[in-house]
Amino acid sequence: MIRHLILDWAGTLADDRALTLAATNDTLAHFGAAPVDEATYRREFTLPVERFYRRFIGDRPRDEIDAVFFAHFATRMAQSELFADVPALLHLCRLRGVALSICSSVPTDILDGLLTRLGLRDFFRHIGGGAADKIPVLRQIVADSGVRPDETLYVGDTPHDIDAAHAAEVIAGAALYGYATEDRLRAARPDHAFPNVRGIIDLVDREHLLASERRVVATVGGLLVADT
Repeated sequence: MIRHLILDWAGTLADDRALTLAATNDTLAHFGAAPVDEATYRREFTLPVERFYRRFIGDRPRDEIDAVFFAHFATRMAQSELFADVPALLHLCRLRGVALSICSSVPTDILDGLLTRLGLRDFFRHIGGGAADKIPVLRQIVADSGVRPDETLYVGDTPHDIDAAHAAEVIAGAALYGYATEDRLRAARPDHAFPNVRGIIDLVDREHLLASERRVVATVGGLLVADT
């Protein structure tokens, strides 16, 4: 049964693809590179971010890239909106006693501002922001939670999210509605693939209902044998 749900932010909870692409292109322009279209971004973006940017701007330190990107992202963060059914997911988890956490490359201070503005901060136990590489951050969230890895589901929208879930030995969920293309996500071999947030709701709710409902167990009380 899922007792801890860890979620990525951008592309999983927040429908901020347009503003993230705009901030990415602002960053590319800062370093003298041409912009990319959405199809290229979905097909090629990966973490750590320097691996993605290397093709366009050469070798640059991650800190230098992040400083430019998040400065542009911060100016647009007021435009962030949630995917449909995110409030329903958070309220369901509270009702079912499922702990909630975030593991995201977005810096913690920006996440705190976004969550506070949207009235969501109190839903989350752990905020693992600034996760340039999500593997150690996710492992730390799981260790601090006190919940077993096999009772923990992490949902993200990039192959790196799926790789991080496997490395942390938690259940891996792919948000097919986010940034990366479906074929890239399925190639990473998630345990579950969600076409939308409603799919996450259905899985969490179904597991808790199955764990709590009383079932009829068929038994044999006697056996009749015909004489021949």
